[in-house]
Amino acid sequence: MKLSIVIPIHDQPRGAFFLSRLLQSLMFQTFQDFELVIVKEGGVGKNINAGIKKSKGELIKILCQDDWLAHPKSLEDIVNNFKGNWMITGSHDNRNPEWTDDLYLGANKLGGLSAMTLKNGDLPEFDENLQWMIDIDFYMKLYRKFGLPTILQEVNVNIGLHENQLTRTIPNEQKLLEHQLIAKKYE
Repeated sequence: MKLSIVIPIHDQPRGAFFLSRLLQSLMFQTFQDFELVIVKEGGVGKNINAGIKKSKGELIKILCQDDWLAHPKSLEDIVNNFKGNWMITGSHDNRNPEWTDDLYLGANKLGGLSAMTLKNGDLPEFDENLQWMIDIDFYMKLYRKFGLPTILQEVNVNIGLHENQLTRTIPNEQKLLEHQLIAKKYE
């Protein structure tokens, strides 16, 4: 089963370091039947949408540029346990992901975009106007289309927590506006 790894990149301090760390984590994977789809075409949503469209694999793994795989068997664990149309795996900052019915209100217990893997084909698009709630909006679209995700409690992804992390650079006014927009959209 071939896997497409979509890596949306953007300009950020230490971006080259983060991308290098991510690529090194891929080099040592026991599962090697993957293609890299690195995209830089605009914002996060536009990048991921473009990457998904270019993906040839049966499964699509999203990995944000400042995140990386947790151990050499991460991709193997994901591919061997994938069921349905979408899956969430544990990350070092969210070891026990779970679905909550109030996700659309901002109660994200699934984790960030890098925790997600998708079955290629007939996927909804990311809202290119969102930044803060982009993951929640996409998770809600997937839920409405395919139902609950498969949840793999294994920690397979490390999230790059740092002061220049994209979600830390979004102004509070925008966060509030997006939060209100998504709450209204899915209530």
